[in-house]
Amino acid sequence: GLDHVRRQDFALVLVGYSGHADGMLAVIERFPEAITIFLRPSSPEELERRLRARGTETEAAIQRRLEEARRELAMVGRYQHQVINDDLDWAVAELTRILVQHRDQSILLEK
Repeated sequence: GLDHVRRQDFALVLVGYSGHADGMLAVIERFPEAITIFLRPSSPEELERRLRARGTETEAAIQRRLEEARRELAMVGRYQHQVINDDLDWAVAELTRILVQHRDQSILLEK
């Protein structure tokens, strides 16, 4: 589990996203040294547009997800980084940039 990762001195990267932030916050409290990133849509309106476009959820489920997203967005300050995932290529590039930045900082600290 995550304790094994910590014992092996690997970097622990936690990526939270809409619908799973509550569990992530518990992990962040347990592993404060983790690199934390929150993937998010550009706005609540964009999230609603995506949910409706899928056509897989009831109106009640959509409203529940939107309320959950509002609560989660109020807590994004607990994460070190935020990445807006409106464009997959950009989001991947941004995640890569963040990881490289942390890797480079680790290398500098070891020297």
